[in-house]
Amino acid sequence: MRPTSSLELTDDYRYLLAAFVAADARFLVVGAHALSIHGALRATSISTSGSTQRRRMRIPFLGRDALIKNKRASGRMKDLGDIEALGEG
Repeated sequence: MRPTSSLELTDDYRYLLAAFVAADARFLVVGAHALSIHGALRATSISTSGSTQRRRMRIPFLGRDALIKNKRASGRMKDLGDIEALGEG
């Protein structure tokens, strides 16, 4: 599945990411935000890695395979539910 570009960003989060990009900081979007890039939304939401282009910003995020591996390793019910939502049950 290809990552989507449907990551909805609040102004604060957009400014934070823009500051990281402007400072040439190394960062990676993970958790529910990465989950939403891969097409599964959680109420808290807004390969090994990837990126999405948002308003001329290249935002790195955790890739689908690594995201699923991390969620399986956590064993938390909500993370197992996220794996189901991604169709990887």
